[in-house]
Amino acid sequence: VPGNHDYHTSGAAGYVQYFDNIPSYYAYDLGTWRIYALNSEIDVSAGSLQATWLQLDLAANPRQCVLAYWHRPRWSSGDHHGSNPDLQTLWQILYESGAELVLNGHEHNYERFAPMNAAGAADPLGLREFVVGTGGAALRPFDSIKANSAVRNHTAHGVLRLRLHDGMYRWRFIS
Repeated sequence: VPGNHDYHTSGAAGYVQYFDNIPSYYAYDLGTWRIYALNSEIDVSAGSLQATWLQLDLAANPRQCVLAYWHRPRWSSGDHHGSNPDLQTLWQILYESGAELVLNGHEHNYERFAPMNAAGAADPLGLREFVVGTGGAALRPFDSIKANSAVRNHTAHGVLRLRLHDGMYRWRFIS
């Protein structure tokens, strides 16, 4: 999915062309999972085209397991960007649909949250968010730690290995 640096060119032209005119947001199925590639760099407000599309697609494609990913995190303890309340609409829609996972980048560190509801409170039936911005740029420390932040790392570059199975998922941060 595109990030803020992709939009240093008009309409993220380089990103769009590199990925053969990929849409701004889309969904696909992977086994029993419905996966949403969303765009945090365009309008995500209630009533936006993207939010409306997401609600309609979730209703038309019900799945036991749902994962969404976009660039800017809704929740983050990072000291550079932090949480993004502008993304509340996407979080709310996904929470109300019973989604499981949200993956983000943007902050240059690793943080995993316990499952949360739309208000960011602990909820075993809520969304678990991973912020994985550890791909190679200079790592950044954390600021005030957000509620439900379960694991943080700002000293190791790495990737998140995520295994999606029928009805469950497993993860591991690999430095």
